[in-house]
Amino acid sequence: MTVSTATSTPSSRRTNFAKPTLWLLMGLAFLSVLVFTEYPFFAPNSPDRARVFGEKLIFLPHALAGLTAFLLGPLQFSTRLRQRNTPLHRLLGKIYVISILIAAPSALLISHHLEAVRPTLTYLYAQTWAQAGLWLLFTVAAFITARNRHIAVHRQWMIRSYSLTFIFVTSRILNPLPAIQHMSDQAYVIFLFLTLIVAIVVPDLYFSWSELTTRRVR
Repeated sequence: MTVSTATSTPSSRRTNFAKPTLWLLMGLAFLSVLVFTEYPFFAPNSPDRARVFGEKLIFLPHALAGLTAFLLGPLQFSTRLRQRNTPLHRLLGKIYVISILIAAPSALLISHHLEAVRPTLTYLYAQTWAQAGLWLLFTVAAFITARNRHIAVHRQWMIRSYSLTFIFVTSRILNPLPAIQHMSDQAYVIFLFLTLIVAIVVPDLYFSWSELTTRRVR
């Protein structure tokens, strides 16, 4: 009798470590934003502190819903959770969708009030409309494709949706740099638009990476 032993190849080991490494780097980036960008924003001597707390009826639901979506997103990509506890996977997915249905419209209200306070940020309102609208669109598309049992397509829309959820980090992680801090309002809005474009394009580059890097054999 022969006994076959499965050995992992270097490529499979790299694949096994790729996802945890990615989540670790994303988690570190999130902590960096909390420490170096968000905490100074709420510091006692911050000029924005009073405005934020004055809008707490809008800001708190937005922040809590956005944080919920941010934290639940990685769980939605867990193959182990999806296979071992499908009802929980679906429940967390619904909470993720509801969170974005709260966070995206409330972002528009916050941006509208900020525009009224600082008229130079008119284009920021336009950027927020674009980001919030696409965030809702991608998330609703992920929900519909899941409900219709198009799981592969659902996964793609979820990646697109979470890419926009992660803009909370990508749009802030460079804020401590002097070049960002000394930007004009108009230049900063352009920076945010570029961040949005990158968040939209990168997932589709990922989906098409094999087709882009290999030639089809006839």
